[in-house]
Amino acid sequence: MKRVLVIFVLVLLSMPSLSGAAEEKMEMVRMDEVVVTSGRIEEKKEDVTTNITVLSEEEIEKSSVTDLVDLLEEEGFTIREYPNSLATVNIRGFTTNTQGNDLDGYVLLLINGRRSGTGNISEIPLDSIERVEIVRGPGAVQYGASALGGVINVITKKGEDKVNAYAETGMGSWNHKNYEMGVSGKINNFDYSLSGSVESQDSYDTGDGVPYYNTGFNSKKRGSISAGYTFMENHRISLSYSGYEGDKIGSPSYLSQNDLDDYVDNHLRNYDLGYTGKTTDNNMEWSFRYFITDREYENYDGNTQTYYQETDQQGIQAQLSAALGLVSLTGGIDWVDYEIEDFYSVGDNTYDNRAVFLLGKSKLLDDKLILSAGLRFDKYEIESDEGESMDDDNITPSIGAVYKIT
Repeated sequence: MKRVLVIFVLVLLSMPSLSGAAEEKMEMVRMDEVVVTSGRIEEKKEDVTTNITVLSEEEIEKSSVTDLVDLLEEEGFTIREYPNSLATVNIRGFTTNTQGNDLDGYVLLLINGRRSGTGNISEIPLDSIERVEIVRGPGAVQYGASALGGVINVITKKGEDKVNAYAETGMGSWNHKNYEMGVSGKINNFDYSLSGSVESQDSYDTGDGVPYYNTGFNSKKRGSISAGYTFMENHRISLSYSGYEGDKIGSPSYLSQNDLDDYVDNHLRNYDLGYTGKTTDNNMEWSFRYFITDREYENYDGNTQTYYQETDQQGIQAQLSAALGLVSLTGGIDWVDYEIEDFYSVGDNTYDNRAVFLLGKSKLLDDKLILSAGLRFDKYEIESDEGESMDDDNITPSIGAVYKIT
């Protein structure tokens, strides 16, 4: 009987600690809620009224992939890859453009919520990625043209309080070599993140052991730099750069007609200046961004250039969000301008797109029912290098709903 009483007393004494552990576990669950920005503002994933997949930094680090192409393929997305460093992704039957021009694609590739200037997913550095948000279904109201099939939003890293540095090297088949390094951290109100990688590879052999010449590449260089300064607690100015450069990437043609001297040079450079702010009660927030993209793609037959395309892009995004009781609204303007020159044109072909949009969301029935709606007006102007021009406009609506059963 005494033994039973002792056990009963010990159980009673342990109750507060068990309760504390349960509370701590519940708090951990709350902290682990996934926040996404696919709808142009930060919101919980469970409140998004579209089908979305989020690949976290932890998932990326645990995987064995070396680039964004392998990451999306590992997650079950259909990837079409070409030997000369071109890769497209398929979402619900729609793809990014095979030549890398995001204007001609139906899946839009974003970096931190703005157009990346490319549809070639192999040009996006993996080592600078914090998470990837993949939206299945139309995103034209939020981001405009080329988002009919879906949106891939790449969110890059920024420095946290703790300094973090790494350096890695790897080797593989066909003399593949890879070197990576990076550092990130925060000093008072200034945060920073830097990363870079270089890889090279020789030509590989087929399954029959026959060399498939001109399938290697001299180098693929990827790098990113981002810095931000936070002032007045809720205001942040940021500046970032990301780049990719491929040097003499083999273009071998068919195995039966193995071409030994065709190759590709290409590069992508992104520059981004941004400002974000919000009120102390978090009821209003705003952002402004100016970005520039420079992309070149060149084909060579030996020392002779057979094709090239150069795309210069610049754009502005500005928006304001407000929480008005049961309804939250986000409105803003987008402007993007392309100048495209290719092997067949004398000068630049220009593409200008100005847009205004309004997005609304309401939470009802104790936040179990979420309704969303949006409207976007786009004005397009296109001019060829021969002086021909045309313009058009388009209105795009959207509606969505989520009901949380549990």
